[in-house]
Amino acid sequence: IDENQSLSASVGVDNTKVTTGPYVSTYVRDYLLANGGKATSKGTYCPTDANGNSQYDTEKGECKVPEETYDNAFEGEFFTYNLNLGWSYNTLNRPIFPTSGMSHRVGLEIGLPGSDVDYQKVTYDTQAFFPIGSTGFVLRGYGKLGYGNDLPFYKNFYAGGYGSVRGYDNSTLGPKYPSVNLQETKQNDSSPEEVGGNALVQFGTELVLPMPFKGDWTRQVRPVLFAEGGQVFDTKCNIDNSVYGNKGMKINGQTITDVRKYCEDNYGFDLGNLRYSVGVGVTWIT
Repeated sequence: IDENQSLSASVGVDNTKVTTGPYVSTYVRDYLLANGGKATSKGTYCPTDANGNSQYDTEKGECKVPEETYDNAFEGEFFTYNLNLGWSYNTLNRPIFPTSGMSHRVGLEIGLPGSDVDYQKVTYDTQAFFPIGSTGFVLRGYGKLGYGNDLPFYKNFYAGGYGSVRGYDNSTLGPKYPSVNLQETKQNDSSPEEVGGNALVQFGTELVLPMPFKGDWTRQVRPVLFAEGGQVFDTKCNIDNSVYGNKGMKINGQTITDVRKYCEDNYGFDLGNLRYSVGVGVTWIT
């Protein structure tokens, strides 16, 4: 459009093949089975009795009752025509370690009709830099918003880690679901898998500190004080409780019988569930 603005558009074709093992999350399993996927193998386990006691005979090395079977591996394939549209506005004074100006980016991704999955995904990124006089200090504000409709699980948003919410491991915020193996064998999953969500909120501010040393190398290092927050949410909670049957879902020592309500209460859009981080960071260019 002009020296500060640009538009982009592209059409692509994706062929995504998914193959899982027994430790895939129930969230991914449910999506695959609901969208043309299939089970590819079965596992067995020795069930407990009505009181939850093991029925495995350790002396004989066998189950006292017939073992039960369950689907423990899955696959699916998704062919998609994608339309990608973008708009950007940039007045940053330099591409690396800017000290003034701002940037905005909007992206829209659409799974077109005729695809195996029809979805819409929009993201908005922004940042702005404000030099504080001639002190060398620079204030930066930044944020990212995202929303998706009917997203396949592999298009979900994730949050946590550098570039998102520092202090948390990469992609560990937001919805979590147990593994198929532990779920189907009625065991608690104390370390459920992060599966992302269809809505994203991220924001933060940094105070860029001037380097107390001189030399060309100081141009490649940027120390900052930061405060930031964010979270991913599942605003749809499109869950079929019948898939879980009377087993419910066991996660972090809790047995959940209404999995859909659990999703709505814990992973639905609620700014009270935002996670925050403050600290000192250093970025350098090699």
